[in-house]
Amino acid sequence: MGEPAQAGAVSSVVGDVRLVPSAGVPERVSTVFGDVEVVVGEGVAAEIEGWTVFGDRKTQLAPAPRLAGTPRVVVRVWTVFGDLRLPSLTPGEDPRPWRAVLDRFAARRPPPPPPR
Repeated sequence: MGEPAQAGAVSSVVGDVRLVPSAGVPERVSTVFGDVEVVVGEGVAAEIEGWTVFGDRKTQLAPAPRLAGTPRVVVRVWTVFGDLRLPSLTPGEDPRPWRAVLDRFAARRPPPPPPR
């Protein structure tokens, strides 16, 4: 995962960087071999500025109007071998991708036996 390089910056040499901003995001994100994903909530105005040499840029924001009071998220990114992604979450969706899988397994587990 990315290591803080200085205030307002995140960098990674080998590894992906995934940011879920709440109050703010780093000013700059950089990777050499890794993807950068900035996940924002539905209704948050956001954009990625920057470049990738061998990778794709994809913005997948929900078609919702900007919510009043939400900050505009602008992340400056560069990567050499990696993709830049900017998706948004639907209301109630957990930003951690494995949380839904773990919740499904927990729901399938039988209840514990009653105490004796």
